[in-house]
Amino acid sequence: MPAAVLGLDIGTTSVKAVVVARAGKVLGEGSSDPITTTTPTSGASEQDPADLWAAVVAAVQRALSSLEQGVSLAGLAMAAQSGSVVPVAGDRVVGPVVTWMDMRALSIIEGFSPEQRSLVRRVSGWTPSAGLGLATIAWLRSQAMAEAPPERFAGVDSFIAHRLTGEWVTNPSNAAGFQLMDVLRLEWDGELCALAGIEPAVLVPIAAT
Repeated sequence: MPAAVLGLDIGTTSVKAVVVARAGKVLGEGSSDPITTTTPTSGASEQDPADLWAAVVAAVQRALSSLEQGVSLAGLAMAAQSGSVVPVAGDRVVGPVVTWMDMRALSIIEGFSPEQRSLVRRVSGWTPSAGLGLATIAWLRSQAMAEAPPERFAGVDSFIAHRLTGEWVTNPSNAAGFQLMDVLRLEWDGELCALAGIEPAVLVPIAAT
């Protein structure tokens, strides 16, 4: 039987997995149980990284369980919730996932000058948002994790890629949700990173897809 591709959709509420043959026929599919999102304080929206990984494992196992014998996987395609932030030290996650729905960084956005707002819009292509990478990272560094700032900030896609391969990496589509990427150069932008209080080096590499 021809080799197939495993597709993952790592959403905010659940994970879906599908195995597709080269001709487009769906060979197997599965979904995880709902992923818990907690609100420990007003405006918060957090998820446990372990819950995300467990949801990926469950969805993949369910998709693979229905495959005919002899099917081999030639590749993996992955989409993930964009803009959510995973704090990392070394290769270890050091806090909950702060999801794109989190509003605790609203004061960061409200403090931007018109020139700063224009910079974010012009370079990233996005209007500044409290729930996405730029504001969330600035908030984590200045408030929530100010005493021990993370060494690196990753997205959900990067966290799962690291669990699967041992490499920290993202792609332009997911990187865009951090509002820190120059959409023309497809690179982390120094000025936008400065707004978040970081150097581009603390973000994971952007690889072409």
